[in-house]
Amino acid sequence: GATALGLDGVGRLAAGQRADMIRLDIEDPAFVPVTRPEELVAHLAWSAGARHVTDVWVDGARVVEDGQCLTIDMERAVAEGHERGRRLARASGT
Repeated sequence: GATALGLDGVGRLAAGQRADMIRLDIEDPAFVPVTRPEELVAHLAWSAGARHVTDVWVDGARVVEDGQCLTIDMERAVAEGHERGRRLARASGT
C-alpha cells in the first residue's frame, strides 16, 4: 500500500521505518470463538471497535497506553467539543 501511494520509509515493520500501530484486547468476548487463526481476522473486521484498542503508536511514538491518551488533555478536549456543539446549535437555531 505504501509503495502504491509513493510513500517511502513506511509499509513494513523494520528498523529505520516509520510505524503506526495499534494493540487490541483480543480477550474480549467479541472475538470468541476463534477455532482457527484466520477467524481472528474476520473478528477484527466485523467485531473490533475503539473499545478494543489498548495502545496506539504513531510514527513510532506511543500516544495511547492502556486506553489512556498520552498526548491530549481529554477533559479539555471534551469540554471544547461540548462548547463547539452548543455554538453550532445556536448558530443553526436549534
